[in-house]
Amino acid sequence: MGKFIRSIEKGARLDIFKYTKLTVECVMRESTMTVFLKGYLSFESVLELRKKCKSCLADAAIKEIVLNLSDVKSIDSLSLGFLLELRENAHLANKTPLLASISRSVKSKFEIANFDRLFAIV
Repeated sequence: MGKFIRSIEKGARLDIFKYTKLTVECVMRESTMTVFLKGYLSFESVLELRKKCKSCLADAAIKEIVLNLSDVKSIDSLSLGFLLELRENAHLANKTPLLASISRSVKSKFEIANFDRLFAIV
């Protein structure tokens, strides 16, 4: 049995929330809403991010939604699905979704999933 498993059996607390935390900061400049993400884009964090993006899609003054991913440490498959959903909903609302400053760890996943063909990356 591995050292990790033994430490959990002895009552060690595994802090899974450390890997699900995402901070979101929105900055509006003219008709562009830039959403700065920092941390881990995962199932838990996507739920909150979806709410914030929904309000951006409903705002008539916003023409572009830029997701700045420079400080995203990791992204899971559900988050990739969320980005596809955001892309589709943005187009339906006549808004342009853009991805910006993609971190190296996330960029490799985007290339595998061909997101560079689906999104404008600035």
